Amino acid sequence: MVDGIESVDSLIENAKVAGPRSLLHRLVKECSRSSGREALERTLREDSDQPIAAAAAHALGTIASAESMHLMLELLGHPTFAFEAVRYLARTDTDEAGDRLIDIALDIDEPLSEVAAIGAAWRGDRRVTSRLLDLVVEDFPQPMPAGRFLNLAAVHALTVLGDPAAVPRLADYLEKAADIAGLVEYRVAEAGDLSAEAELQRQQDIHRSIGATPPDSLAPGYDPEERRQRIIASATSEANQHIDALAEALRSFDDQAGRDAVAAVSSVLGRQLDPELFRPEDAVDLQPEDLAVAAWSLDLELGDPDHHGTRFGGQPTWRSSPTWPLSASGKPMAFWAQFEIPWEPEKTAYLFIDTTEEAWLDDLGDSAALFVQPGGTPAVPWVSDATGPEVPDGIQRDTKYLPVWPHSFTSRVPSLTPYYEPREWPDGHFQAESPLNKIGGTPLPIQREPQLPTPDYRFLFQFSADAAGFEFGDSAECYGYVDPDTGSGFFHWDCH
Repeated sequence: MVDGIESVDSLIENAKVAGPRSLLHRLVKECSRSSGREALERTLREDSDQPIAAAAAHALGTIASAESMHLMLELLGHPTFAFEAVRYLARTDTDEAGDRLIDIALDIDEPLSEVAAIGAAWRGDRRVTSRLLDLVVEDFPQPMPAGRFLNLAAVHALTVLGDPAAVPRLADYLEKAADIAGLVEYRVAEAGDLSAEAELQRQQDIHRSIGATPPDSLAPGYDPEERRQRIIASATSEANQHIDALAEALRSFDDQAGRDAVAAVSSVLGRQLDPELFRPEDAVDLQPEDLAVAAWSLDLELGDPDHHGTRFGGQPTWRSSPTWPLSASGKPMAFWAQFEIPWEPEKTAYLFIDTTEEAWLDDLGDSAALFVQPGGTPAVPWVSDATGPEVPDGIQRDTKYLPVWPHSFTSRVPSLTPYYEPREWPDGHFQAESPLNKIGGTPLPIQREPQLPTPDYRFLFQFSADAAGFEFGDSAECYGYVDPDTGSGFFHWDCH
């Protein structure tokens, strides 16, 4: 921990060399004492290094001390730091902060009105319900009807807020959003001329807009009809994303009108929008072998770092002799997680990755190792060491209005909540009703299915990379498959 102003000042000076990202990771964790807060306030007032000052503003927003109110209110007029000031108001538990946040949220001419309204929703302040409902459809491209383009951040904020007064308008938005064909038609018309000449002009304009040299010709094989089909597929996914977000919001209110609206759209679409179809409280009459597959959600809660079952971080609990995998450079890989296999509880799968190199392929090849004990060994060289490096937690999670997440996964022991999923997800179901952190169930690929070594591999887990502390790409999802007979594993990731 940082003990005084001099220590915080030293940390800030070091960050000017290492970069503001390193400062963000440590200030949030270490500078909540009053002496650290005072040093941050002085840095924000006096430091000419804008990235460092921005990191200090963010840290003050995280600490959310009422003592910083005067300074943070001054920042509301600052072009760079105003967002951090609004975030501070959303996190600071005083009436003054809440009232000032509402003033900003309800002023439609205020550039940060949307941010403030969403922040107020996280505070549970229902004075912003109407404003959020307006924001859901405020930025529709005209003349596109309501329901064709949604502000999903506002929809999610309404879900968090849980005000039943939002149900009638959200139900109306859901009914309009169910017109998938209308959105597809709009997006195709919006794309305009798809001829090769028009596509070349479009790409040249894009390159010029970012200061790049425009191409002289299109890549070989451009097909206008293929481009049109891609637009249709994208619009269909977009429409399903809107539908799922609205259905989730309506279900959160425990209101019969909302449930009726979800059921009506489910009937129109021919697919079930209610996850209770796959998560019955009483599963006596459900035949999993016929209708669904068992799964267990991962909530990544804190727990015992020596837990013998499923766990992220810490050191592996070996089922048999240690087999610590080595990277291509010959150095030990970092331990990320172990997964007790629910259908074979006497077995555990172990996941290691090489954190020293950038791996931008679908499967990580020699940059990752997944295997099961007893019975399996890494597919890469290994040593008999029982302990070794851990995957570092490199994700800055405190960017929204939620409480600060712990900055170490040394003791992450998820509680495994059982439920059921369908064996196959419906076509076009962009955001299926399923956790993205889970063991078992049916995988939810972001873009495409992996090419498994053999058909014998069984899906074991899926989790979000950033939730587990090590991001590979744009909101990457991680997937693991194991061969029950050989103990071999296959790990890959996919992103947007």
